[in-house]
Amino acid sequence: MKTKERIKNLLIIVLLCGAFYLTYATWYFDSPVSDLPLWQLIVNPGAYGTGGFLAGGNEGDHIYAIRPLAAAVKTDSGRFGAPYGNAITSIVYDKTSLLMAEALGSASNMKQADENEWKAALSKNGVFYDFRGDVLIDSLSGWLDTGRSLKLSETARYMHLCIDKDAGRVFLYFKSMNTGRIIRFDTALNVDNALSPLSGITGNGCGFAFELAGNFNLISPETLIVPDTQSPPTITGYNPIMQLTGEKLQSLFKTFRMNSYNIRKLNEKDGT
Repeated sequence: MKTKERIKNLLIIVLLCGAFYLTYATWYFDSPVSDLPLWQLIVNPGAYGTGGFLAGGNEGDHIYAIRPLAAAVKTDSGRFGAPYGNAITSIVYDKTSLLMAEALGSASNMKQADENEWKAALSKNGVFYDFRGDVLIDSLSGWLDTGRSLKLSETARYMHLCIDKDAGRVFLYFKSMNTGRIIRFDTALNVDNALSPLSGITGNGCGFAFELAGNFNLISPETLIVPDTQSPPTITGYNPIMQLTGEKLQSLFKTFRMNSYNIRKLNEKDGT
């Protein structure tokens, strides 16, 4: 009787192990991060699901996991874009994210580029993203839902789709803020297909700092500058107690059983 129970328990364990392996194998081959080791999945299973790793938990929301804080589109009619993540940046991203995903999904033949080639590419028609900090290119593959992983350890702050009409080619460039390294990929896009989503876009006077006359040594050459005065998001803070006077202040002291005659202001080193 004991032997039968042991055999039954052994079969249950084998079946459970088989079920676990099949679950992991299904996830492994469907995931854009398919090179993740099994032990990482075991240690932190919730962080590496299709939704968790790419989106923070909600499947279908991973396209919102990261957006460029500055973006621009360059066509024959001029460059349209803005810094600081305002409404124009959202318009550019919504209109071009699928195009960028298609380019990254077909990226191949990686080569290193120099600064001159990079600036020449930025001056041609295309799409430019600035994430304001280095991100993993493989993470971008997941966030843009390309359906593949390049299996790169490269990071980049800037992403630029260059539509080179003279060469009849479409290239994808990345530049790292941390290392200054610039890499270029070939893509499967043709010029006409890449220009099609950008049709109807006209320039708003946006330009890169390196293209403009003036002294911009204190900012990145890839900083987008527009003629209009920008209003970046700001946060204002103050001590509400310092706004109280007279009876309201005395009432507050009374609530906390404090003697107003013994209270003195404390001046910080910064003058507050």
